[in-house]
Amino acid sequence: MNFKLVKTLHIWVPWMAKLAPWLQLLYILAEEASGLRSIELGWGAYCDFHWHLERGAKERGLGDSLDFVRALRKIQGLEKLVIEGYYAKNWPVYLEGIIGVRVLAICGHYREERELGERELNDEELEDEKFIREKELQTFEKYQQGTEDLIP
Repeated sequence: MNFKLVKTLHIWVPWMAKLAPWLQLLYILAEEASGLRSIELGWGAYCDFHWHLERGAKERGLGDSLDFVRALRKIQGLEKLVIEGYYAKNWPVYLEGIIGVRVLAICGHYREERELGERELNDEELEDEKFIREKELQTFEKYQQGTEDLIP
């Protein structure tokens, strides 16, 4: 594969992913994807129970991995970086400073309107969607608790 031709990547890292293959990919991208200008990167987490949110729990996924974000920072020449899902509190500011591009940070798994369908939602569905978004934000904030000290 000619990585020099890759301009845009959409990456989703599932919560059960192993770190080593992702590090390998990020190092290859940093070395060989000189045309890469845009990355949209999301980290998954399995947060159904409060103990899944505790630091060190495998269900947290790789969104608070220092090694992951250190490998990501090696990619140069980006014009756009979007991160979403579950990540450590300081990642957006840190990545902006290192990579030199504004980072769009989306909290948790925000569902866009297009994912909800083309039809208009009734009042009950709107309330349900509002509840889901509020719950998602609360879970995201709990995920980030205790990650303030993670400085790559």
